[in-house]
Amino acid sequence: MSSTVLSPLEVLERFLGDEEVALAQGSSGSYYPSNHHRIKPLVSRAPRLLDTDRRVSLYFHLLRHDVCPSLKSDLELDLLKLAYERVKPLFSVGHPALIMSRAKGLFLFGSNDCHWLAEGSGFTISQYRGRLSFWRHVDSFWHMTGMLSKQDKFAQWAQDRALLARAAEVLHSVQLERDLIFSSQLWFWALLLLTLQEEATARVAVDWLLRARCANPMRAELINHLSRYLAAAGRPELLAFGERQI
Repeated sequence: MSSTVLSPLEVLERFLGDEEVALAQGSSGSYYPSNHHRIKPLVSRAPRLLDTDRRVSLYFHLLRHDVCPSLKSDLELDLLKLAYERVKPLFSVGHPALIMSRAKGLFLFGSNDCHWLAEGSGFTISQYRGRLSFWRHVDSFWHMTGMLSKQDKFAQWAQDRALLARAAEVLHSVQLERDLIFSSQLWFWALLLLTLQEEATARVAVDWLLRARCANPMRAELINHLSRYLAAAGRPELLAFGERQI
């Protein structure tokens, strides 16, 4: 018995319908995990397939699955910003209703449910694409060893002074006991590694981390990870410097 082939519009609408039912139950849908390879290629076609309200819904549910789409127009960026405003209340709910981390939302969009960056939401599509490119690089890592082997790439990223400053601001917004599921959370260490590329931001970041509220045994694990990252960045002396300041 052959299965029914859905049209592109039907695929998107099935995704949206599944997510709407799941969200009402405080969860995420089951259609996306099995059909992401069908859904993602259709996102760029959404302006021709869906009206503006449905595109906002599409972006909203993609963001819930931690999928941040590449965009081609200012109009779509405006719709994505509207979708993200719908995401922000879900940060306090968390998984399975929302997979995206607070830090990722703050980094890409300038705010989350409890923090605003100085820039706010007044960013361009070019700025969004640049930040998304960096975060996709972050998401490409599966473990800390792989990230540390790409120290040179982080040194290149740090040449973008705005990106470096943003990473530092987002890092310092993190509440360790609230935002870290475990001590080796890779997005956290990617932000830290980026700040370590410049001496001034490195000193501030190390001092902040050593002073940040965090219960044992996670604190001991964080210090151990920090020593590895400082060594990779060529700044091992900062650990001793930071410890002398507290």
